[in-house]
Amino acid sequence: WFNSFNETIGKNNDISSRVKALGTNASTRGHSLLSVNNVITSYPQGEELRRDALLIPIPINNNISSDPICVDNVTVPIFFENLELTIVGPTKRNLDKLLKDWKDWLNKQDAEIEQIDYYSAGMTDRSIPNISSIMFIAKAESKQILFTGDGRGDHLIEGLQQLNLLDRNGKIHVDILKVP
Repeated sequence: WFNSFNETIGKNNDISSRVKALGTNASTRGHSLLSVNNVITSYPQGEELRRDALLIPIPINNNISSDPICVDNVTVPIFFENLELTIVGPTKRNLDKLLKDWKDWLNKQDAEIEQIDYYSAGMTDRSIPNISSIMFIAKAESKQILFTGDGRGDHLIEGLQQLNLLDRNGKIHVDILKVP
């Protein structure tokens, strides 16, 4: 399963073209922002992975009828023989916020490039939002593994709460917790 940039927050908007243009605008003004370089480098990786999977062909998001994969779109467990998978993150709300964060981030980078204020550019927060990782619980033979991907803890808790998977103390038991 895979939530690509274009399938999660790049659909039906100008973010993809803005990301591509950002590198051009920065370089033509002689301005190199580390965050811009990181986006230009990392953005295509997910899309390349998706294209490669289509060429092999590997089923993408098999057994799931909607993109993106999120708690709101996949509300029941998915079974592969004796393996049960429950999507616990991200939520639609997380992805909507991610879209807003990307737009804000792009606006901020555009403004920095326009100003070419090298001192300020070096001091600003350049973190790039990436919270579209699929988080899920795999169950087989009474054992559970929680896969968190690159997801944030608060988003994981939100998904677990939305699915009523937490006990009355706000906890869940898993046999294995897989973190990045």
